[in-house]
Amino acid sequence: MAEEPPDEAAGEVLPPPPKPTRYITLIILIMILEAGGGYLFLDYMIPAREVAHVVAKVEVEVTPSYVKPAFFDGFADMIVNPAGASRQMLVMFSMSLELGVGSREEAALEELEFKRDFLWDKVLQQLERLPIKEIRDPEKTKFKATVIKAVNDELRNGSIVGVYITKFVLQ
Repeated sequence: MAEEPPDEAAGEVLPPPPKPTRYITLIILIMILEAGGGYLFLDYMIPAREVAHVVAKVEVEVTPSYVKPAFFDGFADMIVNPAGASRQMLVMFSMSLELGVGSREEAALEELEFKRDFLWDKVLQQLERLPIKEIRDPEKTKFKATVIKAVNDELRNGSIVGVYITKFVLQ
């Protein structure tokens, strides 16, 4: 009754089965892509190990910046009669006093201005005791040391570190 149609495929030629090398190259390519993706994923997720850097200590010599010194110019045109000189010898001079760096300059300047008349008399008393030979000294070391000692004995805020003679007349 029912006849089956003849098998058409029996007469046809089937294509050959695919070669295994085709699958192997595909498998290798997939493995390389997975390995690369895994490497990038792990590199992103796991941070790199920190490397300790050795830092050499470098000693830097700090040079202090220039600090403008403070001066007191309140001793101008002082006249003194040196010891041992006849009453005809007079010395007229003006000087500036340099305050020490680090001393409270503003307070020291105010104190010098406040005690100016007292310090004037004290400096003149001390300089009248100096012989004319020490006053004529070109460097005036004893002269300056006497002024520094006389002023520093009375100062409470700061100290005097230098005396600069701006005018000196010996008559």
